[in-house]
Amino acid sequence: KKYCDKSAQLKGCISSVLQGVRPCVGNEYANHINDAQNSTNQLIDFVCYKDGDRIALFIAEGGPECFQQKTENLKTCFLNLIQSFPTVESANNLSLVEKCAKVDE
Repeated sequence: KKYCDKSAQLKGCISSVLQGVRPCVGNEYANHINDAQNSTNQLIDFVCYKDGDRIALFIAEGGPECFQQKTENLKTCFLNLIQSFPTVESANNLSLVEKCAKVDE
């Protein structure tokens, strides 16, 4: 809870860093900065749902250890998922149902 109470401050810090980087990257990467901002905000919101109950349960149930044991499998799965999209735009153009089906694969 004490860390989740600082989530607004963390979001602000991440936003400042990403906005600071924006002038250093080309226009083609500007959307990636927006996506990174959105993703980090969603991750923080997910972790801090109900003052951190989700992350506390994840830790109590051995989630971090499971991730460590499955790291290589997760990397392979993630890389296969990424490689199935020729461009970011092709991934963005999928419907929600199609995106879920890709994740299910």
